[in-house]
Amino acid sequence: MLRIIREWASTQPDAEPVLRYHEFIELFGAVAEESGNRSAEDVYQQVAVHMNRYIRLVDEGYINARYRGEYKGGPPFTISWIRCLSERGLQAIEVLPDPQEQTLAMLDSIAVAIRALNDEEAPAEQKRVAERALNELRHFIPGLPPGVAIELDTRLFGT
Repeated sequence: MLRIIREWASTQPDAEPVLRYHEFIELFGAVAEESGNRSAEDVYQQVAVHMNRYIRLVDEGYINARYRGEYKGGPPFTISWIRCLSERGLQAIEVLPDPQEQTLAMLDSIAVAIRALNDEEAPAEQKRVAERALNELRHFIPGLPPGVAIELDTRLFGT
């Protein structure tokens, strides 16, 4: 659903495109029909599932949007203004890298830097860069969960 919303929003000319209820039905009714559901009732039920999922994704912060319902007993919304997918939504569809993966990659780079400190043939400049990285890491470690911080501190600094 996030990919469909992102694709739809990217084709709209407005900065805050408006998705109306009937457009939502067209957008996700077509998805329901493609999934093999042919009867109108099946398509309607599938659209209702998609609509509830859409509202949940907005409420949980995956989609940066607001919506409004027009009348009691009607659909959950009749109009929705979509700004974009949030950072969380983009991470969910893997458009943005996972911050934990970035942290692990950074720690791998630091491990390489530490090995350079122990390598007697490494150039002096490379050792200075490695020492700066280690000093920055000393400030980063206290912000980690206690168990992780202790383990990392022990492995890196032997303390």
